Amino acid sequence: MTVYFDFDGTLVDVWKRYYKVLKSYLSLKGYECGGTIEEYKREKLRLKKDHLVAETLWNARIDIDDYLNYKRDMLETDEFLRLDCPVGDFKEIALELRNRGYGIVLLSLRRKPKMLYKELKRLGYIECFDEIAVIDPENGKKAEWLFKRVRKGDVLVGDSLGDIQTDISGVNAFFVKTGLNLFDEVFLREKGIITIKDYTEILGELI
Repeated sequence: MTVYFDFDGTLVDVWKRYYKVLKSYLSLKGYECGGTIEEYKREKLRLKKDHLVAETLWNARIDIDDYLNYKRDMLETDEFLRLDCPVGDFKEIALELRNRGYGIVLLSLRRKPKMLYKELKRLGYIECFDEIAVIDPENGKKAEWLFKRVRKGDVLVGDSLGDIQTDISGVNAFFVKTGLNLFDEVFLREKGIITIKDYTEILGELI
């Protein structure tokens, strides 16, 4: 059996990175942005799109395509990746999963694989995985990759439906609340997905 982990928003808290990228862009465009990251979180979970968050919090009207290009260029730079914070003690969780007989795979959507490996090395996580798979979001989808790999008894852990949704029966799927997405728990339960606070809670679920 194997546990497939998402990275951004699951093993690391990326809220500060996304917040700072948006504020950096708005600063370049001449906007003065006060407020707190908690306000950004609240509106991001409610509105989903950063341009709507910017308009709501700072009355900033931005060119969506221009912002998305800036975000794409900056989001995976070392300057902003260093803002990511570990969620829990993954090395400890990984050791316990191995003791229970699970394999551990990281599946991440990243445009710059080298930057992911650099971040994993900084966190000391590389040796935790049996396999690290990186999918370019421009050329592939996690769901397609998972469909070819996942088997009955495997475990999926992530913060988006693409991380955890599968038509394969007998798969344990867990949605974590640490990422940039929020879904109704009843909606997820109807899809056979269990909602947990963060990935560390899977140890109590996998008994």
